[in-house]
Amino acid sequence: MVRRRFTMLMLLVLLSACGGGSDGGDTFADRLTQGTWTRTLGWPPFLDTFAYDFHEDGTYVRLLFTDVFPPPHENGEWTLRHDQGLIHLVLQPDGGGDCYWLACDSIVSFDHDGRLLVSGGH
Repeated sequence: MVRRRFTMLMLLVLLSACGGGSDGGDTFADRLTQGTWTRTLGWPPFLDTFAYDFHEDGTYVRLLFTDVFPPPHENGEWTLRHDQGLIHLVLQPDGGGDCYWLACDSIVSFDHDGRLLVSGGH
């Protein structure tokens, strides 16, 4: 019985050490680079969906799913800047162009459900 409890305890320790779930210790950048962040605007049949992929190497890709072919896209670099307790997501599109939906400098956070909150798109 003691050996079984010890084995279960060791299993729990190993799972927590291997990150068997979110323990709240993730950094903002880690959370930002997981998956694709989307925002749909408009009304059917005129919907536009913006999809942003932020990569760990500091690059990003923005695709716009719309009725235009080929779909517009944007590539660039992203950084996070901390200022007075706020986190700024700073985008620098390749070629020095304008940012499309996300502003080139947005204040960002996550809500309690893990949704990305942005200080206002264009």
